[in-house]
Amino acid sequence: IGAPSEDMLSDISFVEDVSIAASQLADLERNVEMSLADQMMYLRFGEIRIWSMQMSSGLPSLPTPTGTYKVLTKQELRIGQKYPHYYMPYFQLFTWRGHGIHALPYLANDGGVFWEEALSDIGKPVSHGCVRTLPEDAITVYNFTSVGTELLIY
Repeated sequence: IGAPSEDMLSDISFVEDVSIAASQLADLERNVEMSLADQMMYLRFGEIRIWSMQMSSGLPSLPTPTGTYKVLTKQELRIGQKYPHYYMPYFQLFTWRGHGIHALPYLANDGGVFWEEALSDIGKPVSHGCVRTLPEDAITVYNFTSVGTELLIY
């Protein structure tokens, strides 16, 4: 009843997996849930899962840490310090050791080849500890979160 507020329109723009009234999301905290066993990420308002996507977590030898974290910083593009200096779009740092959520990585001079190869790895634990998503999903997650958004990884 009545016109939706700007906040309601913003909130409802992320809802993909459920049918829900925008008013039911009011005052619920945004958070992100990640299941390493299923290689799935869920965007949530409170406990309500509103968007799901496949992800790729760390290799068994370089695992993604489990626990509750917060988004510490956000960068539209992060370039890795170590060779081969991966480019990681829509990067969201969640540990000071360098773990983050980001789009599939690529190299500045690979013409997108590495990115395309990484497409087949979504849903498999293949990263160096970060959480990778498809490019379009990375944009959604980046726009959904703010610095301080809670992340639950199990």
